[in-house]
Amino acid sequence: MAIQEQGRVIAVRNDRLGGRLGALLNAKRIADDYSAGFAFTWSSHEAVSPELQKPEELFSKDFLEEYRETRLGFGELQESALAVENLPAGCDRDWLTRQLAERNLRCSEAMQVVRLPWEDQGEVAERLVQTLGSIQFNPVVKQAMERIRDSLGDVALVAYHLRRGDIIDPAARPSNVLWPTKYIPRVFYEEHIGRVLAQDPDARIVIFSDAPHEIDAFCALSPRVIPAARLIDDEDLAPLQRDFLELYTMSLCKRIIAPGASAFSRLAALLGNSRVIPITSDLTAQEREHALNRLTQQLDQSPEAFAGDADLGQNFPELIAFHNARKTPHIARAILQKHHDRGFRQSYIHDLLAEQHFWAGDSEAALNLARSLKERPILTDLGNAQVYAWAGLAALADNRTKEATRMAHIAQWLQPNLPIARILIGGLVGAKVDPACLYPVAPELVLLKRSMVARFAAVAERLSNSDTTVSNRRMLSFIPFELDIRDWRDIQSLRLPSAFWNVPNQQKMIGFFRSTYRRQLELPQVRSLLGQLHFQAEDQEVGKRLIEEAYDESRGDSLIAIRRARMMWAEGRQGAALKGFAEAAELSGQHICHMAEQGVALVRAGKKGQAIDVFKRISERDHDFVEIHITTADVLRRQGKTRDLALKVAAHVDDMVPGGLRTAQIHRKVLEQTGHKQQADQIVARFKAWNRSCGKFSSRVGSAG
Repeated sequence: MAIQEQGRVIAVRNDRLGGRLGALLNAKRIADDYSAGFAFTWSSHEAVSPELQKPEELFSKDFLEEYRETRLGFGELQESALAVENLPAGCDRDWLTRQLAERNLRCSEAMQVVRLPWEDQGEVAERLVQTLGSIQFNPVVKQAMERIRDSLGDVALVAYHLRRGDIIDPAARPSNVLWPTKYIPRVFYEEHIGRVLAQDPDARIVIFSDAPHEIDAFCALSPRVIPAARLIDDEDLAPLQRDFLELYTMSLCKRIIAPGASAFSRLAALLGNSRVIPITSDLTAQEREHALNRLTQQLDQSPEAFAGDADLGQNFPELIAFHNARKTPHIARAILQKHHDRGFRQSYIHDLLAEQHFWAGDSEAALNLARSLKERPILTDLGNAQVYAWAGLAALADNRTKEATRMAHIAQWLQPNLPIARILIGGLVGAKVDPACLYPVAPELVLLKRSMVARFAAVAERLSNSDTTVSNRRMLSFIPFELDIRDWRDIQSLRLPSAFWNVPNQQKMIGFFRSTYRRQLELPQVRSLLGQLHFQAEDQEVGKRLIEEAYDESRGDSLIAIRRARMMWAEGRQGAALKGFAEAAELSGQHICHMAEQGVALVRAGKKGQAIDVFKRISERDHDFVEIHITTADVLRRQGKTRDLALKVAAHVDDMVPGGLRTAQIHRKVLEQTGHKQQADQIVARFKAWNRSCGKFSSRVGSAG
């Protein structure tokens, strides 16, 4: 039954060319096959890559006028249109007809053929190839496609696709992240190309790459290796036109060898009804070893073989994995250290090297690396946090618990949910570090378990084989579901996402904790915890009952007492809550976390003088709680006679976490308040030199001064 035009199949993508075209072809194929309307989105605002801002360079004017969707926004389409990739089980052609009579369908799938439940995969793949011919291209593009098709004839070409792009651009943020599924070392391609040339004397190879230095290197291997640009051969093409024609040319090749995760080459394979051969998995073991031996030599002795550090560094993961497998990790570590010492700037070298120091048992090198971040800060909090976490683990393995504790606090403040930092904190608990140095957690709620993640299990084994007292059973102490973070919200890092604290998340946590402590549900500590979660999940009646029952049974427990104080504060019983916070601090032996939360409550209650007294006492204590340092400086700056003390605390925490944003902001704020404008401006300049904005300090306890 023919489907009328009341509904359309709309391609909805706003990423790169491959993603947009793949979704467009899938959507148009479905629309054509079921006589439905068709449309596609094409974002072209200033934030979009320049080459994508002029779709008229690719499509004809008539095609754009008829099919480009400009009225409905991307978000609106995501909400209102039904996704064709997620049709309900059991639906059929008639069901689709009914849907299209009432609404639009959207298609976002670009990397594979979209097959509706009743369709044949082979037939759909053929139809997708045919759909390309129904698209009305810009006349320049159409003529170039015909010229390329005629020039190739029946020649069997082998395509090699190698993507570099902003991954190796030192000025681009993506270059500070490793991309092991997208960046494939050149030596792998050279091995594979060498095999194809040797096995088939008639083979002709076409190189598709955005990196001229890689194209030159491959073409130097043989006259039978040519760049794709030679087949396109038109200097007047716009970048969008050239990108598409390279995609089209690749689709005409009989074989496509590329990274398995390459969207560009996978779309070309769809257009040619072929498949991508992942280059890494197609190498033999012998070819791979030969390539990696060459890579080791190049990284060690011939850095000029790469297009700068951003290109060179993307090879580090393969180097490390290769030498770990060969039981020669010292070789990879020495090469990374050499590049670090000469001034390698891409951020990831720090955490890669810190991890290598941990496995080598070199805590001094790991801690020195963390200290070096004062001169060479990493651009991302994640990168910084990983260095501190690995340095902390290395220190813990050598029983240097004081240094390990500081590293743990910095890592957790930068990235509270970082898995490797959670392993470190569990290790400190298991090593019986003084509880005054950590966020308080009831001992009976700490679990001992073996990690199911191979990497973390290996960390546990490394710790158990060291001199540390962490464990002799290759197991780690484990604080479930970030309990230490959840229990100390007001003095924790602000880096947690808002969803961490929303009602649905608290409801989910109730189920998790009930399951985790199912054999301990009658313990006052468990009931108090569950009561707090129920209260936060807006189930106040159950929450209050559990909290009060636990408090009545365990009046000497500081954690149970402070949860009750928080509940009373939430109920608006301010006076009773303040007494409760004071009681909890007293029961804890004036643990810094209890004192800080008491101080925060006093500030919010308008009792600034009492709050300052609490934070003055905190400032006299030696501790590593980053956010408590920040809050201490924030509160002490609010009174003239304690501003010099606030400056001392702010300077300390800024020095403690180089590259940290809030730590620098509070330091700058207090410097400005104490008349040190020149030093405050130096902090702004410091961040500007890192291509970052320092920004203004935002107090978590309210504005003042």
